[in-house]
Amino acid sequence: MSKVSAEELYHTLERQTDNTGTSIPPMRLREFCRMIREFCCVRTNKRFGFGHHPEGVDAAIAGDLAMKCPACPYPGINLPPDWESTSKDKRWVYKLFTLMDGNMKAVRLNASSEARDPGLNVGRAFFLNPTAHRQHVEVFDKHFPNQKSTCNDHKAVNSGTTAREQNCTVTGVFSVFCARHDTFRLQGTTDLRVGERQVDVNFAYINTLRYKAPTWLTSTYDVFCQHSVNFFKHIEAYPPSLQPPQKKPNFQFLVPKFHLNAHAEACRVTFSLNWSPFVGQTDGECPERCWSETNVLAGSTKRMGPGLRWDTMDNHFGDHNWRKATSMVRGNEVLKKHSGAVITFEGMSEGIADYTVKEWLKMVLDWEEDSTKPNPFVATVWPLTYHKVRLDLAKKDEQRARDMPRLVDIAISPLQLIVQGLELGEQQRCYKWDSTHLESHATPLQQTKIREWSATLRRRIDAWFQAQHFHMPAARILRNHIVSSTAGSVSDIPLLLPSAVMRGGGPCSVELLEIEWKLRASQGLDELENLRKYLLSRTAIIKHKLNYGHGQYDGLRSAKAIETVNAKINACAARYRLHRMVLIQAAPLLRLSGTEMVFKELEDKDIRGIDRDAMDAE
Repeated sequence: MSKVSAEELYHTLERQTDNTGTSIPPMRLREFCRMIREFCCVRTNKRFGFGHHPEGVDAAIAGDLAMKCPACPYPGINLPPDWESTSKDKRWVYKLFTLMDGNMKAVRLNASSEARDPGLNVGRAFFLNPTAHRQHVEVFDKHFPNQKSTCNDHKAVNSGTTAREQNCTVTGVFSVFCARHDTFRLQGTTDLRVGERQVDVNFAYINTLRYKAPTWLTSTYDVFCQHSVNFFKHIEAYPPSLQPPQKKPNFQFLVPKFHLNAHAEACRVTFSLNWSPFVGQTDGECPERCWSETNVLAGSTKRMGPGLRWDTMDNHFGDHNWRKATSMVRGNEVLKKHSGAVITFEGMSEGIADYTVKEWLKMVLDWEEDSTKPNPFVATVWPLTYHKVRLDLAKKDEQRARDMPRLVDIAISPLQLIVQGLELGEQQRCYKWDSTHLESHATPLQQTKIREWSATLRRRIDAWFQAQHFHMPAARILRNHIVSSTAGSVSDIPLLLPSAVMRGGGPCSVELLEIEWKLRASQGLDELENLRKYLLSRTAIIKHKLNYGHGQYDGLRSAKAIETVNAKINACAARYRLHRMVLIQAAPLLRLSGTEMVFKELEDKDIRGIDRDAMDAE
């Protein structure tokens, strides 16, 4: 349980024998380590029925010395005889949930060898036979080289092509887990020599499936969006001894919830646990909890020989599974909450029109049957964020610059003009807020920063005006009628973006107005999303304050945090209202309808989080 090294324990025994250091007993550390290892091996064989087996320990086959998850489905052990004839909507009862992950902290230095330090239980518990693994890699690593990630830059994919760490024979371990019960799967762990190559992942995954696994599977892995592409192509080339008994349609590949946000948008739609049927509230993050316990061993196991390391990790994996099995009696608490959840769901459904419920249900069932149909969980009002809209406009701008000859010297393009104008407008509003909220007894440093900011901002605006006069000559005339660009506060200088020029009666390119409209629309919806996040953050801070914020120190800190979040909430609301006002005024100029339906008025009563009574409710 303490995960300390044998050497530390031995020195503790020495000091308990003689704490003065005057009569230290003879050093028996080597014999002590050998005794522990033999004892663990004998105890393991005894506990799994091979202590007095007529054929000896060699009668144990792969997986016989591993502590199995008692709640997982095992055909012929804990499943009814007719389980394979279960209807499609009930198959989740007999489905196996697995999860895979690599641990790059469980390295092993270049110490000893398998000939000098063989494993006593190797291949019979959690670790796979290393000889069979090496042979498999030697044959198929050349046929199926590791591919670069087509999603984001995932290290779990690209690390397979990197060089091995210096002086490390093993760069980590790869394990398959039971995703529903947080246990290690038997015959599902192997050493990694380079990185998480698909040839290593497939070997561990298929081997654990060959041990009494049911037909239907749900498997999660950090980069299944990459591994699932060529998975079936690989296993078709494997020998019969490495063919999974399950068929292709029975595999369901997903990505853990926490890791899914690091994927591309297409992956977040296809591999989401939240949107997949018959997975419940599985989060797929079991390895992170399991590795947190075993990582404490890394300081000891990295200096061990290969055999001792395998046996040590097998013992700890088995102990982890045993403690999980003995704690499963608390699972009855879930059944007590089942009726309450059903009542809540039915009550929520009664508050929605029947035709709407039927329409939503049909959309979900159609999408689950055919993933090419529209995903009902993805918002379709305005799926593009500000950065995506700007990227799309930048691509068009780049193409236009490539196709059109450069006849005149233009400082910035129309897109850059509008982007910089929107940024300058935001800088003006920030400057106005800071300057008006400057204390009457501000220090010279604070006053200096405000004045330097004003000068810098004015020079940036003057430089922007030069480019604006080329694209919008009418802006100069309108600005001269309003106010001189050199008088007054820098925050009062009118920038006169295309929407303001056209509202003032001046001529302006429709292209510039369209660019401004798209950028403001995406910014407005981004502000609403940020507003939701800050409201949730404020709710979490208030809940934490009520539960744990006792005393003056904690009270002042939480009050400051709430004040900071409130300022961000007010800023998001102000920016959204500004963008909405401009969009509604510019929509008739572009002959756009329905703008007020998408960008609704944001009133003060709408800006609210979850109240105290509903914090613990669904």
